[in-house]
Amino acid sequence: YLLTSAALAVAVARLSKKKAQVQDFYSVEMLARVNVLCVDKTGTITDGTMKVKNIDVLDLNYTPDQIGQIITNVMKATGDNNATAKALNDFFTYEQTSKAKEILPFCSENKYSAATFGLNKTYVVGAIEFLPILNGRGVLVRAKDYEEQGYRVLVVCETRAPIKNNQVEGPMDAIGLIIMEDHIKEDANATFQWFYDNGVDIKVISGDNAITVSRVAAKAGVQGADNYVSLEGMSDEEVREAAIRYTVFGRVTPEQKEIIVTSLKEHENTVAMTGDGVNDILALKRADCSIAMASGADSARDVSHIVLLDSNFGNLPNVVKEGRRVINNLQRTCSLFLVKTIFTMTATLVFLLLSLILKDTSINYPFVTNNLYLWEIVSVGLAAFAIALQRNGDQIKGKFIKNILRKAIPAAITIILAVTTIFVCYALDVNNVFFFDINSFECAVSMAVVVFTLISLAVLYKICSPFDVFRGFVFAFACIIVSGSLVLSYFGLDKDIFKIECNLFVGENYFLIALVTFLAIGVYLTITKIVEIIKGVDEE
Repeated sequence: YLLTSAALAVAVARLSKKKAQVQDFYSVEMLARVNVLCVDKTGTITDGTMKVKNIDVLDLNYTPDQIGQIITNVMKATGDNNATAKALNDFFTYEQTSKAKEILPFCSENKYSAATFGLNKTYVVGAIEFLPILNGRGVLVRAKDYEEQGYRVLVVCETRAPIKNNQVEGPMDAIGLIIMEDHIKEDANATFQWFYDNGVDIKVISGDNAITVSRVAAKAGVQGADNYVSLEGMSDEEVREAAIRYTVFGRVTPEQKEIIVTSLKEHENTVAMTGDGVNDILALKRADCSIAMASGADSARDVSHIVLLDSNFGNLPNVVKEGRRVINNLQRTCSLFLVKTIFTMTATLVFLLLSLILKDTSINYPFVTNNLYLWEIVSVGLAAFAIALQRNGDQIKGKFIKNILRKAIPAAITIILAVTTIFVCYALDVNNVFFFDINSFECAVSMAVVVFTLISLAVLYKICSPFDVFRGFVFAFACIIVSGSLVLSYFGLDKDIFKIECNLFVGENYFLIALVTFLAIGVYLTITKIVEIIKGVDEE
């Protein structure tokens, strides 16, 4: 428990240096297991900034300057402050010339802003698909040419219809198209490629036009970006089916984002969701791990597990790497702990049953705490702590408990059999069957301690495999400490520390120790090889 907490604490500290605030301790582990990452276009693929590229005049009764003045009046009247409004205000630098009678600020449900001015004329700026435009089909065809190039297209409309019930009712005339361009983050391609290389699929979810989102995603390096769909008007069941089939989703409502995340989870995926707006909250709460940008809405940050303080999506691989380091290393080290636990529990149970069956109260658990010092402190404690903090970005495979048991059970069984062999030989010697000259129970206990301590090094060797420089150093250090301690015990210099009675050993005892140890290590390595082969077949 302490080792797990320490490993997670170190991960949180490392991530804080990379401007990632972890709000849920165990979200680091969950993100490491993610195999589907859902991202919003704005704030993730793009940095949230846009610029106006051009105005395409549709009504020859208007000039580009007049359309620009209309846009300025609408933006000043509604007071919109989103990324689109900022880009429009930066490009159209006119002064407001008309005071609005009625206003309708932008909202994600309507996808447009509107204001009514003198002569009861209402001007609307927003998404084409959400407006009842006269000759809407022709306007859509014209806009599609721009969308195919990855541009975002807004329409400016004029109508006599009033603003009622938070919407503009009645048909309207399109007078111009505003062609806008999102700024793709410089590290987007490298970030997405890292996720693909590490077995994580990407789903792009956006409220913008599907074609535009698809083209932007393709430029950012999203694989399968041409596999896109617009969710406008889809039923919940249709959205669930689309969640599995498509890569890019456009015209997505907040409720549909939640359905997509839920559907992916129902198909046994571990899903992460990134977002920065209020419209992302439902999906963020449903995701196994949610990541918010600090530049986004407060409510989105509040419900997220991890907040990227610099709003840099490129930092996300560092968060995943930390999670993988924790889980991969704990899978290694927990096996070391579990081997000793299984052994001591089994030994306790066996000697308890022998005492009850034979009705002999003199039969007790043979080992004292000191006997396990070398195993606990060196082969388990120090080695596990060092390995748990090592950098490890390998992809996580399989289930945590299953992976631990695959390593721990063969080792525990091997040590149990080896120690049992020593005590069986002692029992047979007492009855003059064998001639290993195990002359006392204390001698048998000391031999068993030496055997399981040496085998614990073989277990550590397997846990450290495949070796790198760091794990090689850890293993070599453990071998040196164990060997040195056993040598000191042989000369009786640390008898009071480990309680090993090496002075009771004779030549035959050393032969038996070596024989049992080498046979046990051989059996252990064989069993683990068979387990690895079976594991490989299961994964295929």
